[in-house]
Amino acid sequence: MKQFLIHWLYRLALIGLLGVALSAASPVAWASSEEHGKEDTPKAAAKEEGGKSTVVQVPKRTFEGQEPLFYLNSDRRPFVEPLRKSGEESYYICRGTVGYWFRELVAQEASMLAQRNGFETVKSDLCALRLIETRTGKKRPIISVEFYLSSEHMQACILGEICPNARSAIMFVKDKALYRSYLIGDSKLGQVKEYCLDNRSNILANEPCWKYFANLDQDKAKAKDESKSAQQEAKKAEEEAKQAAKEAEDATRKARTARREAREKGQPRDVPSAAPAH
Repeated sequence: MKQFLIHWLYRLALIGLLGVALSAASPVAWASSEEHGKEDTPKAAAKEEGGKSTVVQVPKRTFEGQEPLFYLNSDRRPFVEPLRKSGEESYYICRGTVGYWFRELVAQEASMLAQRNGFETVKSDLCALRLIETRTGKKRPIISVEFYLSSEHMQACILGEICPNARSAIMFVKDKALYRSYLIGDSKLGQVKEYCLDNRSNILANEPCWKYFANLDQDKAKAKDESKSAQQEAKKAEEEAKQAAKEAEDATRKARTARREAREKGQPRDVPSAAPAH
């Protein structure tokens, strides 16, 4: 029952990411570089077109350093065949698809988050790249880097329908910066934790990044509306003060005119000398 609950929460979180996680993604995060890490550099893939073999060249530029984060083409597709493809999901080995340094970084982040909750940590060698198809925006897949506690756990998650003890990092790009939404679960405890980390491995929130930024945008919009409302109230108060000052000035002028007319007619000076209080 706990495994079913973990699996259900894991799927629900992924559904919430569809169409929003990477719709505005920059190509910076998944280009290839001029100096690939020798271990993970994918070979050029061969395709058969009209009976002739053609070579698909791996891109050669990146803005993320010497080694890229991912080895993917412009459509966010690896240059290797998937380990498994089922429906809208496909799995690839990390070797040749995820940059070695980035794989190590994400594994360290996942283990750090697991330790915060008393869960088991992971190593970078048991790793898979998971692509989740979308039907919105440019229809590029959502990218998730998955880690596993053992080879048996890895086999169960990739080949089966249930994946307990999730260690998933789902990529989220905003303003050309790469954020990561983590799902960290423990089937024995029946718990699933969610986090959003920035590109410096700082924890921004205990919720997925898309939700964190959506709430942040709502708060900014609310603050902007409140500021606008406060400005309108201040302007209204200023106009009311000006109107009150004008009315006081008019009352004073009328009082002076009344006193002058009284003097001219020889009447008693019983006219008020000041403007009536408001």
